[in-house]
Amino acid sequence: MEGGARGDLGRLVKPWCRPLRVMPRVLRIREILRARGVKGLLRFGFQRLVFRRWNSIVLQDKIGISRQPSVYPEPFRFRIWLKHEQMPVEMRTLVRNSSGGEFLAELDRRDGVWLIEAGENRLAGWGGLYFGSRQVRVLSLPKDAVLLGGGFILPAFRRRGLHRQAVNDAALCLARNGFRHVFSEVHPDNLASLRGLEAAGFERVKQVSLIILLRCVVIDGKRLRRI
Repeated sequence: MEGGARGDLGRLVKPWCRPLRVMPRVLRIREILRARGVKGLLRFGFQRLVFRRWNSIVLQDKIGISRQPSVYPEPFRFRIWLKHEQMPVEMRTLVRNSSGGEFLAELDRRDGVWLIEAGENRLAGWGGLYFGSRQVRVLSLPKDAVLLGGGFILPAFRRRGLHRQAVNDAALCLARNGFRHVFSEVHPDNLASLRGLEAAGFERVKQVSLIILLRCVVIDGKRLRRI
């Protein structure tokens, strides 16, 4: 860390970060407690509010509007909403009942959602479209960047290329709606997701190794910055 970085820390964290929205956080705490138990909730709280290491590979969509829509075998069907609040209640219930409660609780009002229906009131998977995400600042991406993340395919439907197809169609939808900077990120050890993103036409742009303090200070190598 550079010589003046320690002295800058107090200035960077005042005023104390951005205020947290209460109700979404309460809903998320409830879902985390349900899924991970008390120990998992405490670990999550420490990592998110106090100290967290963050390692990921950042990829960018390099195809854009030139993409071709995916063709899904029966009974699968891709659906997308640029604002998740437009998603029908029955779809939201299906996600929650398929272990996606924490995913839903994390969504901001501006965020979108994609789903893959598997027929007979079942889902094969889901993912998020994050607009104006705090993670954009963490990763030092363009201000208008959209992040595709939170992608999850249920175990019974894996090894069929569904995640790759869904990412392709989500990126195509964003391109058609004028979004030029579309990114995704994946942990370096998550080789399956990394291969899926690259197969969907995303290219690696950088690898990051960060330390996040108090939710609002990032140590990036020797550089200290506020988010």
